[in-house]
Amino acid sequence: MMKKATWGFCALALCLGGAMPSASMAADKPKILVIYPYLGDQSFVRMHQASETEARKFPEVQIDIVAGPDRTNANYFITAIEKAMTEGYNVIAINHGGAAAQLYPALKKAEAEGIKVVGFDTGLPELKGHASDVLYDIPGASGKAGELFAGIVPDGAKIGIIRCLLGNPDTDAFINGFKKATEDKKYNVVMDADAKCDPASARTITENMLTSTPDLAGIFNVFDVSAQGSLQALKAAGSNVPLGSIGGQLYGAEAVAEGGNWKYTVPYPFEAIGTIAVDTAVKVAKNEPVDSITVVPVATPLTQDNAKGYADELKAKLAAK
Repeated sequence: MMKKATWGFCALALCLGGAMPSASMAADKPKILVIYPYLGDQSFVRMHQASETEARKFPEVQIDIVAGPDRTNANYFITAIEKAMTEGYNVIAINHGGAAAQLYPALKKAEAEGIKVVGFDTGLPELKGHASDVLYDIPGASGKAGELFAGIVPDGAKIGIIRCLLGNPDTDAFINGFKKATEDKKYNVVMDADAKCDPASARTITENMLTSTPDLAGIFNVFDVSAQGSLQALKAAGSNVPLGSIGGQLYGAEAVAEGGNWKYTVPYPFEAIGTIAVDTAVKVAKNEPVDSITVVPVATPLTQDNAKGYADELKAKLAAK
């Protein structure tokens, strides 16, 4: 039995108060709680939908899939983890969205009570010995993004870098991979700023880059979600500065297909991660062996040559949901 996410954008106390079944329901089934940060971005929506679809394949397991009010609301996550302990769940599969540091005490307590933990999309490096992680090939994806950028922006040029959630090991790893892939280009990084995955913040940062550096030659905005803001700033300024990112969101693919500032995006395998996360959690719940880490390989990058076909296919998939 799969419970559709009911926590969405409602108040936390109300959501948690009625989202989960009582302990008496499906007592003979393993119980899995799949926790998403929120559904305020297409990336999480796509991943969440894939998890729901996959969960329907396992009627012998109770799988409840929930989502919170915003990306890094630590109170939501902690309350969900504590609720899982009181409701007798066997496995927690969690995409913490960047809030991991504040969640470790609650997750360790859950493990101490016998609940197994699966991390997905973002890792749990300080939770030693947890059941498994399902992650993207960050070095591969960021390396490919760097290669594409290097093919567009000349040696020694002045560039800007926009991060998402500075200090988060996974998001920082994307930036580190990009820098490693472009180190031979000897770029002059005039600004390296954190937009916290927010398009409005990214727009402001990009505007500041353009104002302070008239000869700016390129921007790498790590994820599509904030690259939207960079594109808005570039268009408003009438700038020809090229933009690259990682994500493969519909809006990113469409912008790349238009042939303007946004030159490429390296797709993020949202559906694959959401699917494999559920599969892994089910195996853990059934005490079947799993790999400590499952790495989802790099997808084909999108440039103007192939972005339209990708966008059309993705649009059709999203419309069918």
